[in-house]
Amino acid sequence: MSSQIPLQLASLPPPLGETVAKRWAAFAVAAEQAGVAPPLDDALLNQLCRVWAGSEFVAQLCVRYPRLLADLLDSGDLQAVYPADGYLARAQAA
Repeated sequence: MSSQIPLQLASLPPPLGETVAKRWAAFAVAAEQAGVAPPLDDALLNQLCRVWAGSEFVAQLCVRYPRLLADLLDSGDLQAVYPADGYLARAQAA
């Protein structure tokens, strides 16, 4: 499970690239164990590299729950733009 992540790592400064590479390796193992395919979209991988470089919390969440990333992608929620009151409306409807 290698996907194209090395291409995206080249856009990061070396220390951050090394950090994201380790996080990607941990995610790859967790995703494989969970039976989840890693994302392969170049634009998404670029975004993921930047987010994981800046947020250990998000990276660890993806490693702990690899299906969460897949579910957010499949539902469209990860890249959706919601209005300012969108979360309130969804919470009230639940």
